[in-house]
Amino acid sequence: MNSDDLIAKQEEELERHLVELVEEWAYTVEWNSEDEISGAIADTNSIYDDLYFDGVQVWQVDSGVYSFRLHGTYSGSPRKDDVPFCGDTIAFSAEGKIRYDEDFEEWDISDNFNVSAGVEDWRDDDDETIFDHGPPPPNSLMGIAMGLNTPGQRTFNSADELIAALSELPPKAWYRGHGVESWGLMPSIAREANASLSLERMLRLEFENQTTFLDPASHPLGIGKCNFLMQHHGLPTRLMDWSTSPLVALYFAVYQPEHDKKDACLWMLDPSQLNNFHREKFPLECDGDNENLFEEVSHKVLAIHAPYTDLRMKMQRSEFTLHTHYGAVDADIKSSVFLKEKIIISHRIKASLRNKLQSLGIDRSTLFPDLDNIAQSVRDILLEEIE
Repeated sequence: MNSDDLIAKQEEELERHLVELVEEWAYTVEWNSEDEISGAIADTNSIYDDLYFDGVQVWQVDSGVYSFRLHGTYSGSPRKDDVPFCGDTIAFSAEGKIRYDEDFEEWDISDNFNVSAGVEDWRDDDDETIFDHGPPPPNSLMGIAMGLNTPGQRTFNSADELIAALSELPPKAWYRGHGVESWGLMPSIAREANASLSLERMLRLEFENQTTFLDPASHPLGIGKCNFLMQHHGLPTRLMDWSTSPLVALYFAVYQPEHDKKDACLWMLDPSQLNNFHREKFPLECDGDNENLFEEVSHKVLAIHAPYTDLRMKMQRSEFTLHTHYGAVDADIKSSVFLKEKIIISHRIKASLRNKLQSLGIDRSTLFPDLDNIAQSVRDILLEEIE
């Protein structure tokens, strides 16, 4: 067995161990006390006593850090005064982090985990939004685990076929590329171990304090504008970047060579359906009237339109989703209403795609048009050719 095979086997054994760890942990949690689940329980007329788990996933996010996602159902029986009723079933998902504790030399699950839940087969006849829980697509772990509809999925092993397919995608959709297919659709603040409203406020206030002297006339910024500036300059926020161009999103899925051994993916979002799902208008402008969304904890994820305040936003054709919780959007049991497709990109074609995108004018210098990035782009292209 060569060294690569040995490493792969060790990683597989570790992931299997972590899945078992999550399963054991799941049966120790009082799920009926979690906000999302307790809220769903309160909306029904059942007594819940049957808990079932399935579909545990784990994936590495950093050295000594894994993320996990599990799915479960909480089945209820009818109350005595509602005997003809068969009882409800609440489907839920939870996600969090597993960290290696060097002091105790063991893996430990963080108490800071996120839960999303809803009553299965929910339907409101007075609402235009109907959730059709059709059969899951093949090879979808979430669909198999929960028996619910999930976004469509295609896999591409040819760079030419993928580029051709992107030209046929809907023009009004939004797109986001992930260098590693297993990464969840969550904002940068949610990836912090101590994600909370207090952390968001601390980052925002410190950013404002440190930048006031640069342009005193523009301060105070306001919560919304400050969040967009923080996002633009790399600080974690509850915003997540999307693009109206699938080619731009594809660039972000393949541009990092350090991920070339992992499959990537391209997500397609229907922003109008997302806002309709949460009973909000679209497009939703980011102005002073909705700044409370930046300090709200709820179930909402909304498509937000921000005016282009920087050339980079224009070149990347930027749009944003604003998240009022720290869970992954793709873990939502009803996400197929607005997440229309997930395109899997084989790791074998990443280098070829970078070359093709460059020939199409999609590279670092065009998407990040400043002197530092133009210089880096020239270095990457010319020095690679010389070598």
